[in-house]
Amino acid sequence: MKRVPGCTIKWHRKKLEDFGPAFYKKFDCVIAGLDNVEARRWLNAMLFDLVEFDEDGQIFPETIIPFIDGGTEGFLGQARMFLPRLTACFECSVGTMTPPKAFQSCTIASIPRRPEHCIAYAHKMLWNRLKWFKSVTEYEMETDKNKPDPCGITLDKDDVDHMSWIFNRAMERAKEFNIEGVTYNLTMQVVKNIIPAIASTNALVICSHVFIMFFLLMQKNTIYVLIAACVNECLKALTWCSYGLINYFMYMGQDGVYTRTFEYKPNPQCPVCGSIPILYKLDGDKTTFATLYAKILNDATLKLKDPSISVNGKTIFMAGKTLRALYEENMPKRISSLFTNGDVLQVTDPHCLGKGAAKIKVEFEEGAIYVPPIEE
Repeated sequence: MKRVPGCTIKWHRKKLEDFGPAFYKKFDCVIAGLDNVEARRWLNAMLFDLVEFDEDGQIFPETIIPFIDGGTEGFLGQARMFLPRLTACFECSVGTMTPPKAFQSCTIASIPRRPEHCIAYAHKMLWNRLKWFKSVTEYEMETDKNKPDPCGITLDKDDVDHMSWIFNRAMERAKEFNIEGVTYNLTMQVVKNIIPAIASTNALVICSHVFIMFFLLMQKNTIYVLIAACVNECLKALTWCSYGLINYFMYMGQDGVYTRTFEYKPNPQCPVCGSIPILYKLDGDKTTFATLYAKILNDATLKLKDPSISVNGKTIFMAGKTLRALYEENMPKRISSLFTNGDVLQVTDPHCLGKGAAKIKVEFEEGAIYVPPIEE
């Protein structure tokens, strides 16, 4: 690079999962500039699995690859540093994350109160009624509400005409209910689930990443990058006049400038680095495996996508497309017929946990019934 002699940037157009352990072992430090939680969880699990031990069970320090993660949302920002098998990992805090915004169907259909409700109505309910679409002004909708949605047009969220059509319908809806605030930018944010970015917040969080990275690399007596940013923090790192981040940095800039650092403790029930199983209490004779599976899918701490389940070395369910049908017969069975009281289930999900497994201890308790939430 001309601006930074000696610095080389190599890019790859692949998914993280396409690279094996040998690829990640080459790094001294990993900074996650990712745009979704699932990718961060997978990367966290990969770096955790790369840590090696000697014959006495002691960690080889050189196999620990520090994992630095950060993100911004408007005037809010954070930076965190994880040392696999030594500190809390990324998975330890997944349960504290704010769930994605969702709007109840009854609200957006009957009593919208915010501009986002009007946009969601145009996106979720009106777009599906389109029979055909040529342009913002040339289209036809199904007017008979008793007929099923035609669903004939695939929404392209990067198509200006498509997004403009949703914006126009949202404006009409807002006008009907005297709601102000619907804009094209807000329409993009709601439909594409975009979090607004503030340059100053991004810069501050990036500087904190650079500071952490410099400190870690200096501990290995190697300097790979010199960036003229956050000079004061870099000076501390290069001269060893300050400690590394332990392990959570927060920035709040809505009404001023406020920062805070604190140590996020390891979660003993973490499916990646924890050892204590999560406890479920269910009625063994009245709870079906389908209900248990729904409870695992809706667990706000685990937040899994396609879990597979085994107990005592026996597979109860496989989520893979090719094997799923072989285990569907277990869904209507009572859980007391599949395992005994106090057994610990091994729950895997390579999309989120890598090679790790969440542990769930199921105790049978009469009358303990789980009712899955009703899907809108």
